Amino acid sequence: MPIVDKTSRLLAILAGQPSNSDWPLLQMQASQALERLCPRCHVPKGQHCHRRGTFVALCCSISHGGGQTSPKNLTNHPMNEKVLAKINGMGAFQRIAGFASGVLFETTAPLFPNPPTGVMANWAPALYKHYGEKLDELCTRDFSLLRTFPSTIFAATTYNLGPRTVCYKHKDFANLAYGLCLVTSLGQFNPMKGGHLILWELGIVVEFPPGSTILLASALITHSNTTIGKDETRYSAAHYSAGALFRWAENGFQRTEDLYNSIPQSTRENLEFLDSFLWEHGLSLLPTFPVRVAE
Repeated sequence: MPIVDKTSRLLAILAGQPSNSDWPLLQMQASQALERLCPRCHVPKGQHCHRRGTFVALCCSISHGGGQTSPKNLTNHPMNEKVLAKINGMGAFQRIAGFASGVLFETTAPLFPNPPTGVMANWAPALYKHYGEKLDELCTRDFSLLRTFPSTIFAATTYNLGPRTVCYKHKDFANLAYGLCLVTSLGQFNPMKGGHLILWELGIVVEFPPGSTILLASALITHSNTTIGKDETRYSAAHYSAGALFRWAENGFQRTEDLYNSIPQSTRENLEFLDSFLWEHGLSLLPTFPVRVAE
């Protein structure tokens, strides 16, 4: 089910879960793995509480921003690297990523001769292609950059290890502004009583059962979760790409500051003029859907 704005432009996709009979078991395996591995993480006491909530979170793969001078692989404590390696090596998490994203033919044909088509590839094919092409450009230029999975076109992944992952009201402002991020809910909780996703500017509250996936414009829409029962557990896996990665590629694989300093003033003015249209181009990658209003 798509959620659109007043111009019928896509803002979120309530993807649910695939009809595979083994998906509930897969969800349980993923949840149990996070529950089992969370105690092994090395997380300083002060880092349990952060702007997204009070829970353990591990991030991995490719990032740019926050003082980085170029795209880099996220680094973690050695114990956490071992935990992430176990999680990323599980078939359950690989299938979750593939369902929501899909596989780009050009970049992964040797691994997937018959690539599955995921939610984003179906609902937002132009945006999906944009993500895949930019990530492919980055990884082709710098072989040290490591993708989380071959089955995703997103650059980075965060695992929210709870055990009670209830996000505060926030925006993911470093993500690609006109892009989508995917979130898969996991755990053991009653989705009719708690764990709902709240999309604040839209005035929408969505039931978000374990094993379900939602793609949303997380940099634009303020979002959070409702609480769950004290004896319940909730985890989540989020896949996303930093906006700075796209800027780096568009700038010829350099910072905007370095690009502007390397060209004449007249060329810089022309480039700044063209930059003003990038937002419109980004929005054009989001599909629109006709909405029928009851009379």
